[in-house]
Amino acid sequence: MPKFTTEVFVDWNADGDYSDADEDLTSYVKSLSYAHQRNLDSEQMSAGVLTVTLNNDDHRFSKPKGTITGLQPGRTMWARLWYPFDTFVGTDGTNLSAHTLTQDSNWTWVAASNNFQLNGSGAARVSTTDAAHINYLDFGDTDVEIAAQYRRGTDTSDHGGFVFRYVDANNYGYLRATNSAIEFRKVIGGTDSQIATKAYTWADNTTKLLQLRLHGATAVVLVDGVQIAFGSGTNHTGEQSVADAGINAGEKHGLWCDGAADHTWLQFGGYKSLIHGFIESIIPRPSKGSQYAYIKAHDDISEQQKTEIHYLNGGAANYRLDQSMQSILNSVGWRSRYQMDECNIGMHDLFDGVKTLDMFLQDAIQQMQIEEDGFVYVDGDGYTRFESRGHRAAAPHNASLATYKEAKTGSFPYFSDMSWEDGDSGIENRNAFFVKRATQVGTAIVVTTMDIDATLNSEPFDAAETKTFEFEIDSAYDFAGGLAPPTADTDYTANTLADGSGTALTAQLTVTNVTTRSLGHFIVQKVVWGGTAGFLTMLRQRADAFTFNEPVAIIAEDTTSAASYRDRFKKIDCLFIDRNEMAEAVGANRLARRKDPKTRLTLTLQGADKVTAHNMMQRRLSDLVSCVYTEMGINDTFHVEGESWSVDQAGFAVTQTLQLREA
Repeated sequence: MPKFTTEVFVDWNADGDYSDADEDLTSYVKSLSYAHQRNLDSEQMSAGVLTVTLNNDDHRFSKPKGTITGLQPGRTMWARLWYPFDTFVGTDGTNLSAHTLTQDSNWTWVAASNNFQLNGSGAARVSTTDAAHINYLDFGDTDVEIAAQYRRGTDTSDHGGFVFRYVDANNYGYLRATNSAIEFRKVIGGTDSQIATKAYTWADNTTKLLQLRLHGATAVVLVDGVQIAFGSGTNHTGEQSVADAGINAGEKHGLWCDGAADHTWLQFGGYKSLIHGFIESIIPRPSKGSQYAYIKAHDDISEQQKTEIHYLNGGAANYRLDQSMQSILNSVGWRSRYQMDECNIGMHDLFDGVKTLDMFLQDAIQQMQIEEDGFVYVDGDGYTRFESRGHRAAAPHNASLATYKEAKTGSFPYFSDMSWEDGDSGIENRNAFFVKRATQVGTAIVVTTMDIDATLNSEPFDAAETKTFEFEIDSAYDFAGGLAPPTADTDYTANTLADGSGTALTAQLTVTNVTTRSLGHFIVQKVVWGGTAGFLTMLRQRADAFTFNEPVAIIAEDTTSAASYRDRFKKIDCLFIDRNEMAEAVGANRLARRKDPKTRLTLTLQGADKVTAHNMMQRRLSDLVSCVYTEMGINDTFHVEGESWSVDQAGFAVTQTLQLREA
């Protein structure tokens, strides 16, 4: 019977790693549940939420008595699953192909060339043969994520890592880590060549989690949960093309080493990171005979819902929506974890299309999703993902990766329960995108304060005092940009008396724009006072002033759908799109997707057999899968929209609910 392995870590001391005392909670985990669902009417992804039940017999997780330094909400939490899983326990010198996997004997190591061996201390190593070593597991799947706790030794000429998409001795790919780089290579028709290399320092005798995610034509590598920036450009962070006709269909993946070396693999398996997020609460719960604690954590979406932004919708002409998202995330110092498609242009013209965003971060992100007609979510590694509107129509999402059936055959993943909805509530047969463009009025005084004729508005200053002022722009304008540097006597004055008389102190002031916060509707200025106390008697800001034209409504509608399902209307006020033709394209795409009902299924999966357990682990959001249920006449393709997990009884009792929507 398959057994899933759970690992849970918390960075209690906030130093960026999980290797300190008390940070590995795995041995305390009694059970966990995880939900990552999408509202299919609004199409907004909910925050991923993890709840872990921990053994708390020694009250280490009870704050009044706890022994853990840094026991508090807000710390980073990482929960992950493995299946299949091997910790390489056995007698030193045992060939890996003769070794039974730690968790499931249904999986068999195959030596494609020289055999790896057990080292007798819970690790795999190579033999003394100075030639390539390859051992693989047959996953029956090209698109998998595998991982290993890999300890790179001291050898600088022979390197270890993974073999992937192994077809035969003359056709396969491999990933290897040297002391200074991580490298993709392939053997096609017996010829070895490099695909790509990326500089990376991996110190001698250091163990790290090495992850490899295969997804259609591309692969992503992560080390200790951080993506390695293969690929080109800033948007496709981490992606590297590994497509080759010789290996595209390869379904065997495992361990690789160039030859005899002192590297070791401490554990290996199919891998899924559930959440890399933040602790929301730690609640000890005493009960008769035992003590428990519950830790609840959420992903970045929950944090984004609380983070306020004041920023621009774009930074230059022909600014794509993914570029806007990166700029906005960076503006609030968001952790630089994102993976984005190249999306469509939102702002074509800087002065026509510029708008200010004064809202919560998640609201801005959801608005970008709507105006791209794409999909935004946070993945299990904690990366904000932005899929373009063409993402699901392209490979590998245009081919079904698995077929779910109601019968347990061992050849297909099976579901033990199903709920069905007709999807009527998600219909939309008329939408209106309101496009609004700006007109530049010219340079104007957009902020005026400290009027010397109204002495109560004068601001007192002590000697050498610094103050920061934030003002909303004049109501005559909708937006201000191109801030003019404040000029003495023109934009600010200071005097010893509040009514503007006495000795002039203007020359001793330093007044600057705080440009990182002066955006759109708001102006922020910093005033540094000199050596003589007095009063700030005038402060104003000149800038390029803009007003918005009346919005133009771009309407897309389907009368046939409206006649069948009643009028279902959606109004979108564009914050990023500044061209009618772009709004027309997005509106048409959205209408085509939503004018008819799309069947919704929730499948209940239990890891009682190898094939089902594997697919529970390896299917991801947006994957295309098939479902066959002959009794209801269901035989169609669906996209994965969400999932929930329940893990209990040390990984033997595992249930996944899979949220699907008709493709």
